[in-house]
Amino acid sequence: MKDLAEVAYLQIEHKKILKKGILKTIFILWEITSPMKKNIFLLCAACMLLVQRVSAQRQNTYYLKNNGDYVKNADSADIIRLVHEPEKGSTLYPTKEFYKSGQRKSYGHSIKIDPPSYEGPFIAFFENGTRKQFLKYDKGRIVDTAYNYFPNGKLYSSLFYKLSGDSSLVYVKSVNDSTGAATVTDGNGYAVLYDADFKYVTGKGNVKNGKYDGEWTGEFRTKDTLLYKEVYADGKMLSGTSTDAKGNVYHYTQSEVLPRFKGGMMAFYQQVKRGTRYPSELAARRVQGVAIIRFLVLANGEITDVHAINDVHPGLASEAMRVIKSSKGWQPGSLKGRVVNVSHTIPMSFTISN
Repeated sequence: MKDLAEVAYLQIEHKKILKKGILKTIFILWEITSPMKKNIFLLCAACMLLVQRVSAQRQNTYYLKNNGDYVKNADSADIIRLVHEPEKGSTLYPTKEFYKSGQRKSYGHSIKIDPPSYEGPFIAFFENGTRKQFLKYDKGRIVDTAYNYFPNGKLYSSLFYKLSGDSSLVYVKSVNDSTGAATVTDGNGYAVLYDADFKYVTGKGNVKNGKYDGEWTGEFRTKDTLLYKEVYADGKMLSGTSTDAKGNVYHYTQSEVLPRFKGGMMAFYQQVKRGTRYPSELAARRVQGVAIIRFLVLANGEITDVHAINDVHPGLASEAMRVIKSSKGWQPGSLKGRVVNVSHTIPMSFTISN
């Protein structure tokens, strides 16, 4: 098993070996080439080195934390992402991710280099090497049937996405227990659902015609644990009640409410547009890009922990963060009825028109 630093080291050494091999070949050919043809040989040698150099640039490497933040080196990363240039006849970028241990994490094809926006089949793996998910994407959104697996390799569930990216129209097709025995078949039965790491039960209840029905109970863990009970009819939540560790009770009709900007996101982007100053030095050099900014909306509506999570020019990231920090009017989000600090992500595009 190799850690992430060793993987990165091997990639560097592989490039060195390739370069050394080409240089050695050039030296041998130089020795056997006649004096009259050495000028032609030098031209060919230059082409060989150029091809080698271009080949070495055909892969982009990114280092990330588990929360999606980008870091500068392998030692600080939890995940390594390799993005290759499109294969002949394709416009999609083969994208592979690996755990810090060196084990494969996922594989798919992306419409763009960074951040990935997947298209077509996508497969994810647990760190033990077994398959975790098999998905199908359309322009970065899950479509059709998503298959999820237990760490032991058994099929856990299959979910059908009726409309691309619309989580409110996801139908439960099947659910199994860890032995492979079916508990939900053809959209009907009793489901037991788990967190992403299969450490605890997040919810359990009846499924009817692919939708939640009747009473569902479970728990939601953040810094503490919320125990909840929700009532559904034909997939629609009628009521929800949660209780925290201190005994506080919360009532809700939406399981999750994302942070909102007063007046809507259009008002937010208008505020951002008015406040953004394109760095003059970067504008002169025609430096463009998209800064993806992540920040935390606190329970009191203030924002903090503003930072860029993608590999963009530092000057663009700095301006984007400045504008986000100055924005006012955020309304906090909630989970299971309790107002909480919620992470939010915003893309900010810097473009120069012709």
